Amino acid sequence: MPGEPTTRCFIACWPGPGIARRLEELSGSIQNSAGGRKIPRKNIHITLAFLGNLVAAQRAAAEACCPALPESFTLTLDRIGFFKNGGIVWAGARIPDPEFVHFVEQLRYSLRRVGFRVDNRPFVPHLTLLRRARKRPRVKLDAMEWTIGDYTLATSELTPEGSQYSIVKHWSTPGDVK
Repeated sequence: MPGEPTTRCFIACWPGPGIARRLEELSGSIQNSAGGRKIPRKNIHITLAFLGNLVAAQRAAAEACCPALPESFTLTLDRIGFFKNGGIVWAGARIPDPEFVHFVEQLRYSLRRVGFRVDNRPFVPHLTLLRRARKRPRVKLDAMEWTIGDYTLATSELTPEGSQYSIVKHWSTPGDVK
């Protein structure tokens, strides 16, 4: 319907407070040498699928593609990476849990089948720590074990203070009540 309001949406996993705190501290130490803008602790996440600007019916269609997690997944964050385009410094896994990657690939496939234009590249789980860094950081990441037991549909509003995220819907493993 023309003129219907849209909301910028994405599907993501959010680390618990302990992992988020450690990543925020790490980003501060990296920022000292690489420059850039830190991602606030509350905004650190792994994007599973970026959906774009959606009207209400599209958001409902995206929600219908999202199953409960079949199980919890463990992601060992043990790598710092750098995307030169945009100066993105990120934390990720050298060897991601293949079952988690398969779950995300299946989710993206379901979204594509109903018309969403989600990324076709292989899923590489990573959490952005800095944007607009001047150079690749030379830092070693002490491994962090993250148990992923849920994911969300979130909205993003761009403000002068940066992105403001809101959780719209939450999915978890069967039996998990939140």
